[in-house]
Amino acid sequence: MTAENAMRPEKPRQDRLVVALLLIAMAFGCFLLVLGVPGLVLWVVSVLTDSSLTHFVVSLVLVPIAILLFAWPLGQLNRLYLDVSGAASAAGEGVRLKGPLESMLVGTLVLAIVGLAVWFVLFADGPVVGPFV
Repeated sequence: MTAENAMRPEKPRQDRLVVALLLIAMAFGCFLLVLGVPGLVLWVVSVLTDSSLTHFVVSLVLVPIAILLFAWPLGQLNRLYLDVSGAASAAGEGVRLKGPLESMLVGTLVLAIVGLAVWFVLFADGPVVGPFV
């Protein structure tokens, strides 16, 4: 045990459980933010509109708004994680902490892009009509 670890008090078991649950909630939230929210908005807009042009324009406006609205609770979870884990108090006042949310978002986005590439290469059919037929 190093001197730094000896000076730091041991976290209670329930705090570690809360930290783990917050990490799981943030990971699930990142997945929803990248895939679930846009997919749900696109589906709802497709049910409510008849024209593909209307669907495109409405989706172009609503998807970013829905993502921003869903990102705020994720940021609150990240802030709560920093408070419960003790990182916020250890850093002191005026220091901006990032937390695990940023790397989770990047990781989720990379997984989504890789999944899209795999689907495109292995499972997507060619265009039905167009200059490439």
